[in-house]
Amino acid sequence: MSNGRLACSPIFLSIGAWPVLPSSCSFLTPEPIEADDDMTDKLIEVNNLSKVYTQGKVQVHALRGVELSFARGDFAALAGPSGSGKSTLLNLIGCLDRPSSGSISIDGRVLGAMGKSESARFRLAKVGFIFQAYNLIPVLSAYENAEFTLYLQGVPAAQRRARVIPLMERVGLAELMHRKPHEMSGGQQQRVAVVRAIASMPAVVLADEPTANLDSESAQGLLDLLAELNVEHGISLILASHDPLVLRGVRRVIRLRDGQVLKDGHLDSDHWEYAGESATERAKAEPGLS
Repeated sequence: MSNGRLACSPIFLSIGAWPVLPSSCSFLTPEPIEADDDMTDKLIEVNNLSKVYTQGKVQVHALRGVELSFARGDFAALAGPSGSGKSTLLNLIGCLDRPSSGSISIDGRVLGAMGKSESARFRLAKVGFIFQAYNLIPVLSAYENAEFTLYLQGVPAAQRRARVIPLMERVGLAELMHRKPHEMSGGQQQRVAVVRAIASMPAVVLADEPTANLDSESAQGLLDLLAELNVEHGISLILASHDPLVLRGVRRVIRLRDGQVLKDGHLDSDHWEYAGESATERAKAEPGLS
């Protein structure tokens, strides 16, 4: 990858892993975004959030009046069956879509009050993404994919190397940094995606079904890695998943059904159950966890 500014070519503007950038690409180096001094513990606040999609003459209520908050350093999962609203909520928190009503604030900034360019700058500075399909750029090496967010931010090459190489070593990819995605296993590609998401030290990392394309051993390894990075770097993690392995591995599970919060519970570290909820109650609500 060149050390110069990013060229505004279609490969960088249309890939699924990254939000589309304005044609000018004039804001690749994020402007300083100040956090609200009052936001000491709460990182994300979701207030009366609703999202309605129109499909022909039919209105689909993906979210209905959701109220949630996430603390700094939270490690949480959004759980629920297909159509429960977990991916919609994740997209709204990640500034990839706008709500029909209600609001979301991150670090004291109300997302809906931002224009498209400001929202893109904020997303680039504050949010990391891990996708089910990895969404690595096929023509770039593992290292180049891992540094891509930093490259978009205009971080100099030497600083990119100083951040990315230790992380690649940390996830066991030191010998694979020059390989292209098609030369790597699914678990290896997902680890590259993890490094890409956290290299810029965002306020929050969002992961949509991160274990869906992994075998159980790779999935457990990914969850162990995320848990360790969460503790080591204090990065907030929100995962959307219905994988029982994920739901047992996080510290907080938020169950959604029909676009509403059904239950929000922190796990008891001694028994790995929702605080105040028996295993029988949990199994009835989420059969996959029985």
